[in-house]
Amino acid sequence: MIWWALAAAPAPSSGTPEPATTSGPAATEEVGVVERKQVDPTVFPDPRKFSRGFYVEASTGPMVSIGPTADVLSTGFSLSARIGYEIRRWIAFQLHATGALRRYDDGVLHRELLGEGIYTGEARLGVPFRRFMIAAHGGAGVDHLSNNLLQVAGIAPDNRRLGLAWTAGLSFDVHSLNRHNSGGLVVTFVGTPTLQNSGALLLQLYFRYTR
Repeated sequence: MIWWALAAAPAPSSGTPEPATTSGPAATEEVGVVERKQVDPTVFPDPRKFSRGFYVEASTGPMVSIGPTADVLSTGFSLSARIGYEIRRWIAFQLHATGALRRYDDGVLHRELLGEGIYTGEARLGVPFRRFMIAAHGGAGVDHLSNNLLQVAGIAPDNRRLGLAWTAGLSFDVHSLNRHNSGGLVVTFVGTPTLQNSGALLLQLYFRYTR
């Protein structure tokens, strides 16, 4: 009976555990871990943190004559400045001043220059979307000529240097990562009824600082 009990007893362990088998996925250290990038829901820059209130703006670009003045005036250079107050991001009121210089040529006079100043009060209405805004502006004021060359050309009725002017235009604004600064492109039409309803188109890049 003793020999039968020894034969039936389990064999002694060797001290080394058998490797465990598993039907689950491979260990992460073998295949690596792939994580999906989390989407940041925060809008940056946040339009609610943009400055609002008093602002100044400077712009420059070509001035293209339209109408009767285009026969005697070349495309010139313009420099503009605006100062205003932004009540909300979508509405503002501003004062606008533009100085321009164009060459006069009527076939007889070739080397004359005509300076022009445009001074208007304007309102601006915009449609903001995050850091972008499309806005329309318009207003009325005074047009000032530096000399009487347009009277010589038969466009101005007399030698008066002052006349009515009105403006209408569109702008595309891009706000920077700085809460005070923005810039973009502004296109403005300037109408001058006293000069046989002539006009000029301002195509300008601008920079704005809002306090």
